[in-house]
Amino acid sequence: MEHNDLSPQELVDFVEKTKDQLKPILDLPGAVLFNSYKTLKQGRYYFLGINPGGVDGLKIRCHLELLARRGYTADPPYESAYDEKWTNGPGQHLLQKNFKFLFKELGVCYRDVCATNLVFAGSEHQDDCKCPDEQGNILDWEECAEKICWPVHETILDEIVRPKVIVTFGFDVFDFIFRVRKGKEYYPHIDPNKQGVRRWCEAKLTVGTATKLIGIRHPHPGKGGPFDLAKNDGIIGEIDKFLNDESSLPVRT
Repeated sequence: MEHNDLSPQELVDFVEKTKDQLKPILDLPGAVLFNSYKTLKQGRYYFLGINPGGVDGLKIRCHLELLARRGYTADPPYESAYDEKWTNGPGQHLLQKNFKFLFKELGVCYRDVCATNLVFAGSEHQDDCKCPDEQGNILDWEECAEKICWPVHETILDEIVRPKVIVTFGFDVFDFIFRVRKGKEYYPHIDPNKQGVRRWCEAKLTVGTATKLIGIRHPHPGKGGPFDLAKNDGIIGEIDKFLNDESSLPVRT
């Protein structure tokens, strides 16, 4: 597969492979991509949240069928979930604002970032995320991520996007990636205004093309209080320094 835009046939092949890998959860609400199919190409960043919020959206099967037709699940003219109306008007949810602010500060159009979730099935809350496997056993979010969703991520990471940096919103996702991609030299950046609370973390990765992992506190109030990236002085400078420090490259295995 070429590491440029997927051809129509390559996109169909990706969708069919993904449907086979996600067979146990295809009829659950959720999504595989939060940006357009156009982001399925080589890029610097790969972004992950934990899982889609809510249970009222399209089923994963429908989302994939739309992808195969080079469509997007949102109402026109959106090509990004980060432009949709979640609360307080289109694109105004704090998670959407943090996502757009982060990549703007990093010099990247947010619509060009391949953005997804570790678990593709939606739920109202992270701990409510329950997925069946092919034997009918009910898996929690971490088991679902590892046994069902991760092979899809591996395809995107290793065959299509081949990113240099993986970015997560939420430290549970960060910790999962750190484990499966054999992270090293983990370093937490503590919020100067909240003792012991991480505002972001960095690590090196030793598996795959991505050599750096960044985890940013989830904006949800239950994750340490509402977290507004634009109001956290110095954090973008810290992240930028980490990204540009070539001495941070790990020893590859």
